[in-house]
Amino acid sequence: MSKTLFEHYKEIANKHNGSCKVKKTASGIGGMNAWKVILINLPYKNGEIHFEISETSPIKIDYEFSNKLNLEFLIYPEDWLDKIGKLFGLEEHEIGIKEFDKKFIIKGSNKRFVSRILDKQTREFLLNNDALSNCKLETIKDKSILELRAPFNQTNLTKLELTIEFIKKMVDNINGYNENNNR
Repeated sequence: MSKTLFEHYKEIANKHNGSCKVKKTASGIGGMNAWKVILINLPYKNGEIHFEISETSPIKIDYEFSNKLNLEFLIYPEDWLDKIGKLFGLEEHEIGIKEFDKKFIIKGSNKRFVSRILDKQTREFLLNNDALSNCKLETIKDKSILELRAPFNQTNLTKLELTIEFIKKMVDNINGYNENNNR
């Protein structure tokens, strides 16, 4: 008997010493076609990586840092509207890597910070996986939160594992930058 998708998610959570549960079930039109939201929580460093997986929207992944970092960024794929916006003065950071700068819009509070966290491994993930609708670090209520929206198919368990490693790498890069600049 083959495993359900939920059972695969539970295996991934267990592999990373985390948890997996159904958050809610909402009924569809006329009470039919219920859909589930799956929560996967994975401990990492001084926090947890949270995955919210729904049948109806991109996968939401976030990591809450234990303190306010005073750093923010937003990275998202460039589209034709952004190209027009650039003609009219849309401001963005470029990191000096033509292939990456051409494909993504990068905004941030500190260009040096954004350039440092987008190391080769991180850039390659973003360029090769098309697993991003946006990635941001923002401050909400004195906490810094890293958030990623990933529109890949929820049944793609390999991409889910790659995304876990990507988030860990981003957390490490952000913490590394923050530690080196707060000495």
